[in-house]
Amino acid sequence: MKKLLFLFLLAPLQLLAQQTSKTGFSITATLKGVTENEVITINDMNNADDTLARTLVKKGVFVLKGKVEEPNLVSINFHGSQKKLMLFMGNDQISISGDVNSLQSINVKGSVYHNDFQEFQNTFNPRFQKITAMNQEIGGKPN
Repeated sequence: MKKLLFLFLLAPLQLLAQQTSKTGFSITATLKGVTENEVITINDMNNADDTLARTLVKKGVFVLKGKVEEPNLVSINFHGSQKKLMLFMGNDQISISGDVNSLQSINVKGSVYHNDFQEFQNTFNPRFQKITAMNQEIGGKPN
């Protein structure tokens, strides 16, 4: 009887979880340096041929909407300038601001996954750069 009661109480939570994952993502970006009617796409980095959403820039703003099955690394592609912004996201409501000519200082809000990804990059990128420099130094020396 207790198991049946437990399952009965758990059912609404399962339905809520399913509804949350169906809502999808929405990315609203206000960026300097983008051109009017520039094509913007977002692609799954695990499958570069998988375009999750496509839109056009209107008055410096664009909105991408779609759905991902799970949090993932994606690439927002600026087709006019041939630039890419890496973003780690799930089905989040995200806002992006900044300048497309300075992608490393773009401000991303609304994705805890991207916040964790940035923290990871801030911690490990300097270490990766140091290892790469040491590797080049070692590789450049004669035996």
